[in-house]
Amino acid sequence: MKSHKKFFTILAMALPVLMAGPTDAAQVGGNVSLEDFYSGDSAAGSRHFMSGRIRLDLTKLDSSGKLGFHFDGRQRIDLSGESGTSSKEGRVDLANLEYAGTSLYLSVGRLWPKDMPIEVVDGVNAVYQGKSTGVGVFAGLRPNPYSQSTTADFTTAGLYTSHTSEKVTAGAAFVHNGYKGATDRQYFYGYGTWTPRPSLFAFGNITADLSPTGTLSLTNLITELTWRPDDIKSFTVGYNQFRAFKFYASTLFADIDDSRQDAWYLSANYRLNPQYMVYGRVETQKRYFPSLESGQNDMLSYRAGVSGDNILNTGVAVNLSASITDSFGAEYTAYNFDMSRMFGESIQVMVNGAYTQNVYGSAAPGEAINIGGSIFYMARKWNFSLTLDREQGTDYTSDRLLTRLSFNL
Repeated sequence: MKSHKKFFTILAMALPVLMAGPTDAAQVGGNVSLEDFYSGDSAAGSRHFMSGRIRLDLTKLDSSGKLGFHFDGRQRIDLSGESGTSSKEGRVDLANLEYAGTSLYLSVGRLWPKDMPIEVVDGVNAVYQGKSTGVGVFAGLRPNPYSQSTTADFTTAGLYTSHTSEKVTAGAAFVHNGYKGATDRQYFYGYGTWTPRPSLFAFGNITADLSPTGTLSLTNLITELTWRPDDIKSFTVGYNQFRAFKFYASTLFADIDDSRQDAWYLSANYRLNPQYMVYGRVETQKRYFPSLESGQNDMLSYRAGVSGDNILNTGVAVNLSASITDSFGAEYTAYNFDMSRMFGESIQVMVNGAYTQNVYGSAAPGEAINIGGSIFYMARKWNFSLTLDREQGTDYTSDRLLTRLSFNL
């Protein structure tokens, strides 16, 4: 079934749920949006897309108030085809029935596992929730990673647990991915947050892959610690590691480079007074790629800025920043500004601009100037936005226009 036909087919499956005579206490939520994007580039040509999205959240469909239905789907039409026909792309992100009891949770359909949204599943998810600790399991088909279409080639299953207390939230999972009956990937995942006191907050997550031979290796790691001693200043230090992981059954490549990228960063901000704040960030990265040449392994970046609210009692908020990056053999400098102002409680106007310069090796510097603006209208049910920007580069010009209209159910 083509993707756009699948989109409307599953949406049609939702209609009987809407018409099945839900209780008077039934609650309907969600959002319907329409988006139009146009890009004209002197070097790459023009692109024009129109996208629609529907999100439905129906709860308390039965007398017990425990039955619900969720749907989230997108339809995109490419209007820039030169042949006179438009290509279409439809995707369903969610389409599931759920039972949310006091301690038991069940969901059937296309879903993200409750409390552990690390896999998309066309199947079932069950969770038993105790006072502070829960245990969950999910199993089913895994949508095609390229088209999100349902296929029997990909499968997934996982077992996980989660814990929540006053100062700690944490979770851990083991996931098995299959492809045509063979093991494609197996991995462990964990996350946690810790707030020992109001001024200190830490979080992190970790992924470790298990090879078919039983070898366990670290894949991804994210950690961050924030200290906010008062309302005037705060400091954050963090470390990230990302490593390529392998699919052992579905991949077309016999082997993948054991590449890794590490990053350390430190950021801070200080409020000079109720209106103005200064901030800064320094980050260093190192890439461990076997194929990289010397001099392309390291990155060092500095960023500093100042922001202000209600400048000269005009209601205008301003943010100015500058960054210098020595990035894996290239030097990158950027200066940015943005201004915004609210008119009443419904209209916001924003203006932004940037100047960038990029130098790579002995090549001539590349420069670009970007300027743009946005207007937002926000009502209780309706929202509208329009964004227009132009980028003038050394040897190209690019214009982009984005409009979006949405209605909250």
